[in-house]
Amino acid sequence: MTVDILTSTNYFLISLARVADVNGLDTIRLLQKTDINPALLRQPGLRVNTKKLAHFVWLLSNELKDESLGQCRSPNPPGTFYTMGELAVHQPNLQQAMNRGVRFHQQVVDGYSINLVVDEKTATIRIHQPRLDLDPDHLLTDLVLLALHRFYSWLIGDNITLSSVFFAYSRPPHADEYRLLFPCERKFSQSYSGFSFPALYLNKPVIQNPDKLKAFMYECPLKIFMRPQSDRSISTQVQEEIQHNLNNGGPSLSFVSTELGLSNRTLRRKLANEGTAFQALKDTMRRDLAVYYLSQKSLSVSDVAEKLGFSEPGVFVRAFKKWDGVTPGAYKK
Repeated sequence: MTVDILTSTNYFLISLARVADVNGLDTIRLLQKTDINPALLRQPGLRVNTKKLAHFVWLLSNELKDESLGQCRSPNPPGTFYTMGELAVHQPNLQQAMNRGVRFHQQVVDGYSINLVVDEKTATIRIHQPRLDLDPDHLLTDLVLLALHRFYSWLIGDNITLSSVFFAYSRPPHADEYRLLFPCERKFSQSYSGFSFPALYLNKPVIQNPDKLKAFMYECPLKIFMRPQSDRSISTQVQEEIQHNLNNGGPSLSFVSTELGLSNRTLRRKLANEGTAFQALKDTMRRDLAVYYLSQKSLSVSDVAEKLGFSEPGVFVRAFKKWDGVTPGAYKK
């Protein structure tokens, strides 16, 4: 799907607005700058356009002059992440780029530390936060995990397939969103946060350069909310098939299995290995498109139901209320 259609849980938006309020910023003004309706702050579970959410993150970071969004013991001034990128982009392979980034964090960043642990088959990035109480909504943890994975994948021009993601806190209210952000096994209440992946990626060469780094950083933080362009996970392939075949109720699992050259059982197993399922991906695709279409004044609820392949508007209304907690009509208002 195009970036204009993608949505994210408003949990992130509510957390960001809380940060703005605590720091005495004019939250409504920031929302207006990003064309986000303040009504999205009033009810948890609604969806917000991902592109607008990323813009809000950027604005808040600049207003605070702190890339850690006030969630650390001391601020990370603007340019901290870029400087790490400058050091990494000149390294010959991913492992050396990661090691250079780790050393940089140890010297500069005060709120958390990063370590790279490698054994014969697995590499693990570990993030230690001494003061988790400073990050009550886990906002910083989520952003750091996403930023590191997306940046490392960009460095080598290949999506790093994660084996597991770890969280140093119990399962949060927005945990279902992780199913899309981190398509792999997810473990909560761990001694540290981080992610593991096959060690063979460490030998892959860094293919980027300083000029491309500027372009990458310019598009942050939107880049970190999206899967890398090189992502060819089975989840992504299934989503593409669903998007292209939404008419008449959308494609069945059997149809998508055939299109991908897999048996139904194999497709289910591969999706389970990425921490998701066919119906969950189908619902996500329809939900994001529904939010996008409902924002178009020219389309009625019935029009949207038809576009998404629902047999009748009533079926769509029940599905949407299950996804977002309100009816499509109420959401459109």
